[in-house]
Amino acid sequence: DLILHVVDIGNPRFEQQMESVNNLLREIGLDHIPQLAVFNKVDLVNPLWAKALARRFNGVTCSAINSDTFGDVLQEIEKKVWDEDSSEYKVQSS
Repeated sequence: DLILHVVDIGNPRFEQQMESVNNLLREIGLDHIPQLAVFNKVDLVNPLWAKALARRFNGVTCSAINSDTFGDVLQEIEKKVWDEDSSEYKVQSS
């Protein structure tokens, strides 16, 4: 399992919104599931700031209107779900 937490970084209150989502996940008992922060709307902000923000939250950036930006998102999903060396999540074989 992996929760994709899609964040609108064009919204000046995005950090408060992130905290609200995290609080809700805690309340409903889903805070134990690994999470990937996906900072969307990178096309509306300074790309260097967006990359720094993604590093700060251990996430990735993209623009939903530009499919060329999905590579990093897909790569990170694959790494978190399938990479046996991932420290956050390991797929258990049966």
